[in-house]
Amino acid sequence: MHLAALNIYPVKSLRGVAVPSAGVDALGAVGDRRFLVVDPQGAFMTQRSVARMALVGATIDDATLTLSSDGHGSLKVRRDPDPDARLLPVRVWRSEGLRAED
Repeated sequence: MHLAALNIYPVKSLRGVAVPSAGVDALGAVGDRRFLVVDPQGAFMTQRSVARMALVGATIDDATLTLSSDGHGSLKVRRDPDPDARLLPVRVWRSEGLRAED
C-alpha cells in the first residue's frame, strides 16, 4: 500500500488541510471533522446542499479554529468551550438532540 497524501477536515464539508501525520483516537483522526456548520434550526449543513462550502478553508491549532475564504478574510474561533454559552440542539442526518455550543 502506498499513501500519497494525508488530509484532515477540521470542519465537516469545508476544505481539507494536508498534514504530514495524524494521531488517531476513539473518534478517528485527531482534528478531523470535530466541528460542523448548522443552520438556524440546528440542522447540519453540507456541500450537498451548499456547494460554496467547498470554498471555505479551515485550519486548527491547539487554541483556535480559523475559517477563511478568498476575498472574505478569516474568522478565528477559540476551541475551548465557553462554560456560559447557551447550548443548542443539533440534528445530524436522523440523529437529533445532539448539543452544540452557541
